[in-house]
Amino acid sequence: MTRILPFALLATLAVAGCARSEEASLIPPDSNSGYNQVGRVGVPEEDDRDPAIGQWRASLQENVQALEFGPMGTEPLFSLLCSGTRAVYLQRHGGAPAGPLPDMEVERGEVSERLPVTVTAGAVPMLRAEVQLSSSLAQTLAAQGEVLVFRLGDTAPLILPASPLIADYLRSCQTGSPLPTSVGDGAATGNSAAPAPEAAGNTAAPAAAPAPAPAANSAQPKQ
Repeated sequence: MTRILPFALLATLAVAGCARSEEASLIPPDSNSGYNQVGRVGVPEEDDRDPAIGQWRASLQENVQALEFGPMGTEPLFSLLCSGTRAVYLQRHGGAPAGPLPDMEVERGEVSERLPVTVTAGAVPMLRAEVQLSSSLAQTLAAQGEVLVFRLGDTAPLILPASPLIADYLRSCQTGSPLPTSVGDGAATGNSAAPAPEAAGNTAAPAAAPAPAPAANSAQPKQ
């Protein structure tokens, strides 16, 4: 008995030491499972910023030209729509979330701005925020380089690639000159092959028609 007690005491102390060392790695019980879990190292969101699949393209919304983003042949995920010559709407397509309307947060690099949104009453449900074309945020949208990130409350962010079409569209809002409706990322807007000009000097001239033969009974000139 005197030999068993020291071993049992050592085992108890070892278990207590392990419990203390694990306290720092445990997180509070999950409300869904009710069990403590070992804390996991989170991956920063900035490390996973792949843009959404799709492309920017010119289109029409209720007879007004818009610039949309989304996969070809499907409903757009996001669009820009001129609001006169002084502002542009940022439109997140899809129904509104339950509860109070969230702000739309626009991020690009170190720039971040929150905008109030409204729900459109058209055939396609979407949340809309308005940006003045003379604002610094409009210049941020038109700039090239980093991706654009749009957030609505706690929903997953929509990450869109930069495109020179955004600057062209914002400029068209100010000037009132529309973009070609066929313009889109990946479309050949300036590299399309033009029809070859006609070779003016090498074209064969049509052969002259032969002179008609004199009739057999035609009068001959007098000598």
